[in-house]
Amino acid sequence: MNQNITKTGWDDSLVKGKFGEELILRWFGGEPGHDDILLNIEVKNTWKGKEIFIEEMSMIEINAKGWLYTTKADCIIFVNKETEQAFAIQIDELRIGYDSIKDKFPLRMQKTIRGNEKWTSSGRWIPLEEFSGVLLTFKPSRYVRNKNNL
Repeated sequence: MNQNITKTGWDDSLVKGKFGEELILRWFGGEPGHDDILLNIEVKNTWKGKEIFIEEMSMIEINAKGWLYTTKADCIIFVNKETEQAFAIQIDELRIGYDSIKDKFPLRMQKTIRGNEKWTSSGRWIPLEEFSGVLLTFKPSRYVRNKNNL
């Protein structure tokens, strides 16, 4: 078995994505299900330890480029579920930085299954320190009241 291939379920990815979006809404004062935030961002839940995963190809079988090259967002926010931190980076900075260093890191393949559908994506785990961005840490304020306590 190739050590560079992992398997994931689509539903698991959706759950992780929902957590990240809700965390960002908490930071900026929004509520899930409402368009309270007017930011052109894309949330990625691919930050583990000291590395972030950047997708090059979303579906190798049909030669579909990954989110790095297709996103319309101005900013990508990587969320670390374990630490409840996020790292925000402008997409142009990410694209230029990634393209200049990607060959130093191994290409990884991921098989995804959704019902009867199966596809392969690819990308690389890159140390966060390779990029310039903004680190966000969530710490609930003791001064902000719950909406029910107003």
